[in-house]
Amino acid sequence: VIIWAIIGCSVLILMASLKVRKEVQFASMVLVFGLLFSAVLTPMSVPDEQFHYECAYQITSDIFGEDHTIMDVAYRNYSHFLGHENSPGAYQRLLEHFNDPLEMKEKYETIVTDIDELSYLVYFFPQTVGVLIGRALKMNFLRTFYLGRFTNLLFYVFCIYFAIKKTPVHKTLFGLLSCMPMFLQQCCSYSYDGFVNGLCFILFAYFLKWKHDEEQIGRREIFAVMLVTLLIAPAKFIYGLFIVPFYFIPKERFGGKKNKIIAMLVITAPVLYMFVYMLLPQIERLISQIRKTYSDTSSNEITIKKAGFDLNLKPSWIEDNFDEDKYKGIPTY
Repeated sequence: VIIWAIIGCSVLILMASLKVRKEVQFASMVLVFGLLFSAVLTPMSVPDEQFHYECAYQITSDIFGEDHTIMDVAYRNYSHFLGHENSPGAYQRLLEHFNDPLEMKEKYETIVTDIDELSYLVYFFPQTVGVLIGRALKMNFLRTFYLGRFTNLLFYVFCIYFAIKKTPVHKTLFGLLSCMPMFLQQCCSYSYDGFVNGLCFILFAYFLKWKHDEEQIGRREIFAVMLVTLLIAPAKFIYGLFIVPFYFIPKERFGGKKNKIIAMLVITAPVLYMFVYMLLPQIERLISQIRKTYSDTSSNEITIKKAGFDLNLKPSWIEDNFDEDKYKGIPTY
């Protein structure tokens, strides 16, 4: 890690002295610091990384035509990786077993969370590429795991490069924000936030370009913004609201009021679809639950029905003639 830090920082200093383009400079900076983060953060130490890794693994199982509800223990050996804590034992295991050959076993473990229960899998695409390559080349668990991290980082690096190149202003600000520790932690792990954050940078870059450039906005750029919105909105609906600033772009930039209305409908279509498909059913379920919770009353006093279990009631599995001696010593909750 120390050697890589010295080499990486030396390259960055050299690039700064040569005055290379900002998109190349900051993309390289994200790559260098991202690899450092990936080396320092042991497997499964980033929040929910085990869940994200297993989702990527399940997608590769579908691609290989396998049952994605089971997982070979060779790719699920999490021993000595202590959740969110980085320990000397985890680093020791990396050094001892990183070059071990893959030992496929007949024993399988069942997946805890099935990807069939998830509504959106596209944001696992960058990590899945690395896991797919690792499994195809018969790499061991550690190498496959880190290859998935690396491809997720590469996707984020590409997004940062494209965003800084596309925006006509605030290039340095874009670059500095992309190197924030939280962003780096997400993009150099299995978190799908690296996918979302990278696309958000691209969306902001298009907004600044539309606002500050003098050229008329073309159809290609409109469909590019629609595509980015289409990828972001299903991941987390709130990110779809980032298209609101686009409504304040002057109509002259579109070549007239009619063209602006059409453009806004195009880039808003994915958000409207997700609103109807995801948010409205949730609002309907919430209203239905409120109606069940609060009953109609004929008096002024409001009667509230219990939405959950009545803890005062005896559990159904306890016999009517309860024998205290039979359950003596067993803790109760």
